[in-house]
Amino acid sequence: MKKVYSILTIMAILLSFSVNQAFASTKTENELNQEKMLAELDNFEEIQDKNSLDELKSKFDEFSTTLEIDNNLFKYDNAKAYNVKESNIKALTIPVTDGENYNEISNISVYFDSNGEVLHYTELYVSKSDKGTFEIELLLNGKVQAQKITDEKFTTAKEYQEKHGGEIQPMGVNWDNFLECMGITGIAAGFISSVCGFACALTAGTACIVCAAGVLGFNSGAIGGCLAGSWE
Repeated sequence: MKKVYSILTIMAILLSFSVNQAFASTKTENELNQEKMLAELDNFEEIQDKNSLDELKSKFDEFSTTLEIDNNLFKYDNAKAYNVKESNIKALTIPVTDGENYNEISNISVYFDSNGEVLHYTELYVSKSDKGTFEIELLLNGKVQAQKITDEKFTTAKEYQEKHGGEIQPMGVNWDNFLECMGITGIAAGFISSVCGFACALTAGTACIVCAAGVLGFNSGAIGGCLAGSWE
């Protein structure tokens, strides 16, 4: 009887250890969303040809008249174009910033079919709210999908890096570190991480580009600096 009890005790301990290990390795929804977004980045291949980029910019100009945001905020010089692998889809990402009221990760991404027609578009605005905190808004085809005003003081990536200097040295592919380097921390970082993963699922993956303006290769300004430190 003691032998049976001992075996049962050992089994219970092993089972408990296994369960604890399983729970310890369980990833949060935000972590899974971030992983999905980073994995989807492999589907995007940057278009290097200037003529192709200019053509997409021209199409965006025509399309931009339908947007409510002031087109003076568009940073055409930092625009990036992509081929979506194994499809005829092309994507164009235009950063949105004014240096004071929009964090540099804000962007508009438009997806074009093989005929140059707009399939869908996403807008990610990380801006300063009326009370001076972060306001984060994600739109798909003009309709709000997620929105939040936090209690955290708004900052641009440039302001954040000037304040922290060399303290921000993220290593490896770490979305949270990238956001911190961009001046997006705490509740705001958690919300935007969730939004990023959510965007991936909205349009079968292609909308992941909505919050990857920096991760996808902007090589100038604050985004490039944060990208360089967060990429393995």
